[in-house]
Amino acid sequence: MDKKNKLKLAITVGLTIILILALANAQKTVSKIKARREKTLHSSVLTRTEGANIPYDVLYPSSEQNQPTEGLYRKLEEETKGFELTRDPFNQHEMIVKDISNSGSSLQGIIWSKDSPKAVINGKIVGLGDRVGDNVVIEILSDRVVLSDGTVNFQLRLGK
Repeated sequence: MDKKNKLKLAITVGLTIILILALANAQKTVSKIKARREKTLHSSVLTRTEGANIPYDVLYPSSEQNQPTEGLYRKLEEETKGFELTRDPFNQHEMIVKDISNSGSSLQGIIWSKDSPKAVINGKIVGLGDRVGDNVVIEILSDRVVLSDGTVNFQLRLGK
């Protein structure tokens, strides 16, 4: 064998030994994790089965120990009081959050039909998708028109 092939062989053997050591270390780590999980599971099962002999106040501590959680909820409520909900997280459509009937736009009438409802806003007849200023008509109902500026929905009510 020449020097080049001996060097390749030595490098291959060295890398193989390193790979075997790394795999053995990984196996030890996995075994430790499994042992920890089994120990945790075993201790929680023992606690649950022995729970009948533990007094109620030990299993369910007084509210003094729960105050940090209650304080957290109170703090969250205080921080979110000023927030305006602009979208229902359970609905893909935005929520109607502002009534702009008293603004410069005026809803003067609604021409109702299931297929093609129309509304008279500021003296102009508009339909679904038409623009009214910077807003777009997204819904025409029997008593109001819903407009959107792209982020927030507004409504104009009939008779206000």
